[in-house]
Amino acid sequence: MNNFTYGITLIAINALVPLILGIVSAHTLKTQNSSNTLTVSKFFLIVGLIGTITITVAFSLCVWQGFENIAAFIFITTFCILFFLGQLWLFLHSMNWKLIIDEEKLIYRNFLGIVREYSYTEITRICVYYHKRTGALEKYKVFLGKRKITVEYIVKNFNRFEYLIKKGLRKAKNRIEFESKFTWASKLP
Repeated sequence: MNNFTYGITLIAINALVPLILGIVSAHTLKTQNSSNTLTVSKFFLIVGLIGTITITVAFSLCVWQGFENIAAFIFITTFCILFFLGQLWLFLHSMNWKLIIDEEKLIYRNFLGIVREYSYTEITRICVYYHKRTGALEKYKVFLGKRKITVEYIVKNFNRFEYLIKKGLRKAKNRIEFESKFTWASKLP
């Protein structure tokens, strides 16, 4: 197989596989986009797709041109693989992640498209994370025994999460208090 065919094959595989996985998993949980549904903005889907395709094309062109130095090949290959995995995660996360807060249960779909249902009685703890310097709300972590669901500020309807979860907890008579924690994470002014 010559370098050109190898490069085209890499581009086709790396561009089509995430797209097919996203389309297939998007059909596993069909719901209307309402105020009780939390999803990741589709902006990140576009960024992830463009980044995935760009790094695939760049790596394919590098391989097609050939390398004379093995150290350069190892460095570029490692960088491309790490960047590709990050972009692929961003693409799949924005395509698949969804949390539906129903009156009876939570329906959670992770970034791989795996759907799980939890009742409010399974919730053992809820942590609220604020930025240490700005005091801005960053994320919630819902603990369900050994499992946890992280809801970050980049999701749509993030501001309704606390209201909806408290409403469900009240109805299920689960008296969980929200724990406040402070972190130095991302959201800076």
